[in-house]
Amino acid sequence: MIGHPYPSGPKSGWLAQANAIASGATAVQPADTPVLLEWLKDMNWPGAIEIAEYLRSCEFGLVEPIRHVLASGDSIWIRWVLLSFCDSFGFDFWGRLKDDLVRIAFNWDEDGAHIEALYVLARLRLVDEGLIAQELRMMKLKPKANAVDYERVAALLSGETA
Repeated sequence: MIGHPYPSGPKSGWLAQANAIASGATAVQPADTPVLLEWLKDMNWPGAIEIAEYLRSCEFGLVEPIRHVLASGDSIWIRWVLLSFCDSFGFDFWGRLKDDLVRIAFNWDEDGAHIEALYVLARLRLVDEGLIAQELRMMKLKPKANAVDYERVAALLSGETA
């Protein structure tokens, strides 16, 4: 079991820590999942990609730890977590987080967490497609809107490959 927050120590050792977790050399329990999710606050950190891959492959209960992330108000962290797991889990998983996703999706933020939440909602048809399309139109009018991200969601709605 992880006895302290990860990642720890100098960044030069973070990738080795992540690889030790992913390989099983460092024992991890389901209770460690929230600590590991902290690593995803910045996917540019060494080892973050490995930890995301590890968490995707585990049977650990991620719903409640991800609910905590979604409630954190840290839109950058929320975006990274949604990007890391949006395509990895299906309706049964994300359906339990629908209310959280709706709250984020319909509240524009400069970091793009809202668009990732819209993506999950659109991919799994968790809310009416008309509402998502309307929100996309409104959000595109915002300053600093990233057209590429919006088009990815629009492509889902139109049935195109995103």
